[in-house]
Amino acid sequence: MLSSGKSFEIPFNLIKKDRPIETAKFILKEVVEAKRGGKYSVWSKNILKKASRTIRRMARYHNVDRVMRLRKNKEITIGIRRLSIRRLSKNRRHEKTKNKEKFGIKVPNNVREALIFDRENQNNLWADAILKEMTALDTAGCFEYFPPHHRFDKDYQYTPLRIIFDVKKEDLRRKARLVAGGHVIDSTMYESYSSVVQTRTVRMLQTIAINEKLRIFTSDIGNAFVQAFTKEKVYSRCGNEFGKHQGCVVRIRKALYGLATSARQWSLALGDVLKEIGFVPTRADPDLWIRLTEDNKSYDYIATHVDDLIISSKNPEQYIDKLKNNFPLRHVEENPDFYLGNNMLTRDDSTVKISLEKYIREVIRKFESKYGDIRKENVPHSPSDHPEMDDSPRLNDEGKNKYQSIIGICQWISTAGRMDITFAVSSLSRFSSAPREQHLIKAIKILGYLKKYPKKGYVIDPRPCNVNIKYTDMVPDFGNQYESSVEEIDPKLPEPKMKELEIVIFVDSNHGHDKVTGKSVMGIIIFVGRTPIQYYSKRQGSVQTSTFGAEFIALKAAVEEAIAIRYYLRSMGVHVTKPTVIYGDNLSAIKNTTDPGSPLKKKYLALAYHFCREHYSTQEVAIRKIDTKDNFADPFTKGLVSYEFHGHFNSMMSN
Repeated sequence: MLSSGKSFEIPFNLIKKDRPIETAKFILKEVVEAKRGGKYSVWSKNILKKASRTIRRMARYHNVDRVMRLRKNKEITIGIRRLSIRRLSKNRRHEKTKNKEKFGIKVPNNVREALIFDRENQNNLWADAILKEMTALDTAGCFEYFPPHHRFDKDYQYTPLRIIFDVKKEDLRRKARLVAGGHVIDSTMYESYSSVVQTRTVRMLQTIAINEKLRIFTSDIGNAFVQAFTKEKVYSRCGNEFGKHQGCVVRIRKALYGLATSARQWSLALGDVLKEIGFVPTRADPDLWIRLTEDNKSYDYIATHVDDLIISSKNPEQYIDKLKNNFPLRHVEENPDFYLGNNMLTRDDSTVKISLEKYIREVIRKFESKYGDIRKENVPHSPSDHPEMDDSPRLNDEGKNKYQSIIGICQWISTAGRMDITFAVSSLSRFSSAPREQHLIKAIKILGYLKKYPKKGYVIDPRPCNVNIKYTDMVPDFGNQYESSVEEIDPKLPEPKMKELEIVIFVDSNHGHDKVTGKSVMGIIIFVGRTPIQYYSKRQGSVQTSTFGAEFIALKAAVEEAIAIRYYLRSMGVHVTKPTVIYGDNLSAIKNTTDPGSPLKKKYLALAYHFCREHYSTQEVAIRKIDTKDNFADPFTKGLVSYEFHGHFNSMMSN
């Protein structure tokens, strides 16, 4: 509209190029589209987002404030360094980023807040953590400093630096970590994949160690990533945490946390050292390293989980000394009480109880301090619960975030060892994108169960699984049908020198459990000795028209898991000669697999039928019938009443 009051139309494709910011603001304020998320509003939000990002990057690059105005500074001296602490901005954006709390301690979002918290608490805990981190990085030669006016070649990319803060579980120690903003770096030309040792590998390793009477040491490596050089060409500008170097330009030489390739570079550097010591990665898990002992009678192992190590050997000190020559090892412990988030208790019979008591109690404390008391529950999931049938109102954004937080926490707890909540978490996790009010109530019920039973855990025990069933295995005779079938054994596997361990798998399926889709739920739990190596509850991918079909698909999955576990143990140098025993409670599926005279009646199950029978004929697996009340996979397929639920899990877990 002109000053005269007249108005005229301008094509959108012209004005959006000429005055994009003003056009975007006008659309968001004045234009109402027919549907939510229309093309004009989406365009406007993207334009304003890009503009804000450009302004922030320019502000960082020129070392000026976001609102580009001078502020009064106050300085606080820490040792030989001087860190500036700016007054709080009148800009209220900081209110959106609330300080998280861990173990009752407020965690700062930046250096300024860390120093304010120290001043309020009349100590230097956060400041000392910052100084410790920056000193370690300087000692590692992480940076190359240049004057503020220095300019790098065009192939160098700018990345912002910031410090993130944390509180360690073990001793409430304050932790500061300088990280790079790798999200603004184009690293598509570099390989960035890096793995960690699998949970089931660690459980098998612990079982082997107890069975072979090996000693177990754990350790972690300080500032692990910066022990390796980065592949990316990046630079940044020093903030106030750099003390006397504030304002300087730095070239990042080492694999700083936050860069896309840092994890991979560290993994390669650690691998090179382990190879020098004489270790090689196993075929099944590249993060488990194996070495033949000097007497050629057994194996030593080192498992790597980023910067955490677990060493299993009769003489682990020899490897610790060699690793100390290359890396700064910390917290070297034999039979630790705490490792990778788990409480570990070595018992009198040398077995080890693994639980998450400390983590669970902290989760419950934080939740109750924020939302009020949680009622204790006897089971995590009632038999009548069918969350897919729920039609209660959908949660608002606050309720949705609350629900997603609970499910995320419970997924970790389940994966880490609390198998008793696996089915409950699995049944609720698929509603995370659009949860309802009753879903939230059911999720809180899981927390109520954990509150009542925080000490439950599984036990690392190599003794044979205690199944009170007398069963005589018959040598299968399928005639000419599978006579050419043999168990495939990788010729590159190490020579077996470790004693054999019994492998037992329980499998079950609940036909048509999902009342909306008609899909069945299957549950599998795998034991090596008495140690639960792996377990899961999962909806099947397709609808089965009969209980027989659902059970057969579950049985095929169990046979696949048996083949995998046998390969894992062989890759660790363990003798595997006996069949893996699979227990199921559906006689039809078992009969159709084990009876040579049982024909294929369901043509759509042909692949599963021949797959199971072939591996049964080679005696890789021994498939046996068990009563439902004795099937440990049963609580992974449905909710059970209290006495059935606790009857199963009291046999598999320790209180």
